[in-house]
Amino acid sequence: MDNLAFRYMKRNEYAKAVPLLERALLLYRIQEFYKSEFTYQRCYALEKLVRCQKELGNKTMAILYEHELRILEVISEILTKDNDTK
Repeated sequence: MDNLAFRYMKRNEYAKAVPLLERALLLYRIQEFYKSEFTYQRCYALEKLVRCQKELGNKTMAILYEHELRILEVISEILTKDNDTK
């Protein structure tokens, strides 16, 4: 889904990419509970969603996805620091 969405984005078909990215994001959130490497996938999906929403003029949705991305970045940074001190 993520790859197909990216292809739509390359063709400037952002409205087609959004539902695919939203589904991929949901799957990444679930998979993240079991394997932390899906955190990066979630970050990439969020970045793409922010871009799509901005291109479509949906500022509110872009802001919401940006907030989730920032929270995820902070959590990842904290976890990385904790692992480095062990």
